[in-house]
Amino acid sequence: MKSYTDYVPFKTEDFLSDSDFKAWIATPTPESDAYWRGLYRTYPHLKEPFEQARNIALGLESSWVEFSGNYKNQLFDRMIPHLNNQEDEYPKIKFFKWAKFAVAASVAFLLTSGILGYNYFFQSKKYQTEYSKIESITLYDGTVVSLNANSRLEVPSRFEWNNSRTVHLEGEAYFVVSKITENSTKKYRKFTVKTLTASIEVYGTQFNVYARNNQTKVLLDEGKVELIENQTQKQVVLKPGQLIVVGTNKTSSKIIETLLEEARQMTSWKQNLLIFDKVKMEDLKIRFQEIYGLELILKGEAFDSQEFKGELPVNNLDEALLILGTTFGQKPLKDGNKIYFVPND
Repeated sequence: MKSYTDYVPFKTEDFLSDSDFKAWIATPTPESDAYWRGLYRTYPHLKEPFEQARNIALGLESSWVEFSGNYKNQLFDRMIPHLNNQEDEYPKIKFFKWAKFAVAASVAFLLTSGILGYNYFFQSKKYQTEYSKIESITLYDGTVVSLNANSRLEVPSRFEWNNSRTVHLEGEAYFVVSKITENSTKKYRKFTVKTLTASIEVYGTQFNVYARNNQTKVLLDEGKVELIENQTQKQVVLKPGQLIVVGTNKTSSKIIETLLEEARQMTSWKQNLLIFDKVKMEDLKIRFQEIYGLELILKGEAFDSQEFKGELPVNNLDEALLILGTTFGQKPLKDGNKIYFVPND
């Protein structure tokens, strides 16, 4: 058995992965019972995570075992040893039904708690935002992720998270990463965002990641970011205000110094705004498709060589179309997933 001091920093998931704890759950003894009682009496703050781990472990154990008919009958027999001594047949029947229900309910509870416990600690989480919807997500360590519309974030299970703070992103997100230290070394733990074309590694900082159309764009607001290109394994370190773009081709990425207004345009979606400053129609179409899920059909003299400058609300498609229609001097018409523009009557 470990020294009690070894358990001081333990949380629920730490107990569940501890070999001594698992051995006690499997085969408890009076000596081991006394040991664990002594632990949370010595360190009262451990009682809650210890009891949570115990309840979950017992539930998990039940979910690993298939309850056979014989086993359920044995449970039932243990609950009604005095049934045959009852003289009144009617109470006997009522008690029989109640006991049968109680056994079934107990088994169902154990199975449910086991499944919930498994999902809570061992299953990864996937977040998917709809078009025109932004979601704020708080991770296990307090890191806050703002997930833009039409984006997907995969977060590992709590157990995996203890070993690696790594998430996978498809779409766009803004990260405010918490600084976390290792219990043993007191060094900061690395936080990694993986995309199709790059890995972004930080220890505690704020940055925006765009991961669409086979490219990754990273804009750093605060702290320091190290980016590793998947194809070339080239490592690049960003400073605040710098932007880097990584594609799937073998062309080397380049760091770009951004102006304050340019950076604001890239991250304005967090305030439910898309800001455009004289962008080409093709770029407008791409961004509109990403956020609203609709294709803009921009053909004809009204759009030739034209550029768009303005702001569109992320969470209000009707208002966005009204702004575009007013700017182009044409009426937007929706047909399926396409938006056409026709002259005003």
